[in-house]
Amino acid sequence: MGMKAKTLALLVAVAVVAAYVMFTAPKMLPQQPATAPAEKPRNATVALRVHGVGALLVNGSSYVNTTLTLRVPAVLAINASAPKGWRLKTLMVNGSPVLPGVAKVYGNTTVEAVFERVFCTVYLRANVEGAGARVNGSLYRLPASVEVPCPSTVLVEPVAPGGYRPVNSSAALEVSSNSSLLLVFERSRRVARFVNVRVPVSLNGTVYAGDFEVGFEGVLRLNLSPYGVDDAGCVPFNETVKVCLEGWRRLSTNQTLRARWLALNLSDSEVFEQVWGYAPAKLEGAVIELIAGNTTVKTVAQPSKMMVVPFRAVYKYLGNGWFWVNGSDWVFYISMPPWKKIKVELNYTAWGGAWGRLAVVVRNDNLYFDVGAALGNTPTLTCVIDRGIIDLFYPWTFKSEDEINRLFIQTDYSKYFSCATWERRTAAGPSLRVEPGMKQGDLRFDGTGEAYIRITILEQP
Repeated sequence: MGMKAKTLALLVAVAVVAAYVMFTAPKMLPQQPATAPAEKPRNATVALRVHGVGALLVNGSSYVNTTLTLRVPAVLAINASAPKGWRLKTLMVNGSPVLPGVAKVYGNTTVEAVFERVFCTVYLRANVEGAGARVNGSLYRLPASVEVPCPSTVLVEPVAPGGYRPVNSSAALEVSSNSSLLLVFERSRRVARFVNVRVPVSLNGTVYAGDFEVGFEGVLRLNLSPYGVDDAGCVPFNETVKVCLEGWRRLSTNQTLRARWLALNLSDSEVFEQVWGYAPAKLEGAVIELIAGNTTVKTVAQPSKMMVVPFRAVYKYLGNGWFWVNGSDWVFYISMPPWKKIKVELNYTAWGGAWGRLAVVVRNDNLYFDVGAALGNTPTLTCVIDRGIIDLFYPWTFKSEDEINRLFIQTDYSKYFSCATWERRTAAGPSLRVEPGMKQGDLRFDGTGEAYIRITILEQP
């Protein structure tokens, strides 16, 4: 068989096979394009949450912390709106940050907007060192940078350093952006003011009898002292009382200086308020009785005329030899008839632990000197005093205070001044300030508190 014959036979065979397959194989359906199953409409909730100050915009409507019920699936246009002074920090859908725009929701959804405050910086500085400023009540040392809500009204109050005053007073500033402010101060004339003055005073040689003030530059040396007062710092006020200088209150520190004399250096303005009180203008002696055997001897308990603090006490004779006194500051001299040995009974209740004293006047001529016992709280105390105590101390030469202190420490006088409970030995003087009207052998009794005292003459000369 030739080549053409072979080729023709092969083509015929292929055609027969193809025809067999076509008419014997099963038929296939045409393929349909793939599609997602259709969502059935249903209700879902959309929780809208706002943190800070602002609102959520959903499909053009404004909401703050509410919940919507929608048919889903739904398409939502989500945005946020902030008022002046606030801005949007984060927008979230179901906890994930998103940008404002369109979102399709298929079920329950939470949309959140987080807003934050907008702040501006106010830069404060001054033209002098040491200046400050209060910004909305908070104190800053200048220069300072202060963050404030923006926009807002800010109250700025200048605080001047010593020796300066602000050129401008407090100001309310409207801050809408970062700002800078210069506070200007100028040197001021300082003033020392003295108020509530009732006791005349001398300041650096000038006498003032009422409220006054003194201007100065730089530093003022204060030498302030009472003027025209008695030993207790008092001057007459009316016929019954006198007014007494007790100290000064420094108003910048609210410190009370319990001193009549002030010696200070002032480098800034200051106000001093005089502290004073009243005391009786005249102190009458109390007539009391001393026990002498089966009889009594009248004498006088005289308030001291030489007290260096105002006398403040009430006192009277109670009878049966008992004399009573009660007050914050008192000194009595009891004029004694001639005696050789006496017994003193007393009850002393101290105020604030202040000591009292019972002493015998050793001398009151050109010098004053007494010796005795210091008393704490003594519910009942009996002392027996022998006049030999005067003979023991009177011969002293009183050349110096150191010598007196040494001799006093070395001298035992307990056999002349014996108390049931001995508190502490004490002496006053020697002093050139003699007590008018008192004599050797008189008794001195002083304290701060309440006391009862009775004196019995055991032996007469």
